Amino acid sequence: MLDERLEIDIPVGRSVVTAVSPTAPREQTDMKGNGLTTDEEKIRAIYEYVSQEIRYVSLSFGVTRYAPHPAGTVLANQYGDCKDKHTLLAAMLGAAGIEAWPVLANTGRSVESKVPSPVEFDHLFTVLPRGAGPQDWVWLDTTPGVAPYRMLLAGLRDKQVLVVPMPPPVNGKDHGSARLMTTPAAPAVANETMIEIEGRVNALGVLDARVDGRGTTRSGAAAGRRCRGPPESPVPRPVP
Repeated sequence: MLDERLEIDIPVGRSVVTAVSPTAPREQTDMKGNGLTTDEEKIRAIYEYVSQEIRYVSLSFGVTRYAPHPAGTVLANQYGDCKDKHTLLAAMLGAAGIEAWPVLANTGRSVESKVPSPVEFDHLFTVLPRGAGPQDWVWLDTTPGVAPYRMLLAGLRDKQVLVVPMPPPVNGKDHGSARLMTTPAAPAVANETMIEIEGRVNALGVLDARVDGRGTTRSGAAAGRRCRGPPESPVPRPVP
């Protein structure tokens, strides 16, 4: 069921912003009802909303190459880049009393830990410090838009990343400074890729071969990115 208007109070620093979206499904974002009683249910619902309903659009101009838009702006615009989507996800989780930290990563290569530099990173996603330790943490990437809950794509698995703990609330636990950590190696959703090569080498040493590749996954992330078309309604006019 869709509401004509959705209003959600999002804490930004010490203030609260009421952001309004005309099309967002309330049952995915209103944490005060609809049977969402556990933290796990709330995390999953908020993740699915930001992942699927907030469209990934990267406009790397000026300061927005490095700084995200405010959470209220992202919600009102209904689109944003990886930094924007994390900011909205963290704000909505925070409104539900759930802590979320940003994670900086390089999707193409390993991070050079001995040379601190912002150019080491080309992506930002989210980790929820939950459970008894890092082995229980929940890693979330809302950028693909179609990846299932807790699914990290191959370029982010078993990767050294920079985890940035957010300042604790008043009288809260100090989580220390930013630190390099390694993401889980195993995917959260079962999948496999198979490549078959059939061919022969002739007398001149030239290989004549045929390569077949097949993949199966429950995530559907790769296929979803290829098949996802333009939005059914025009993209809302951006909020400055």
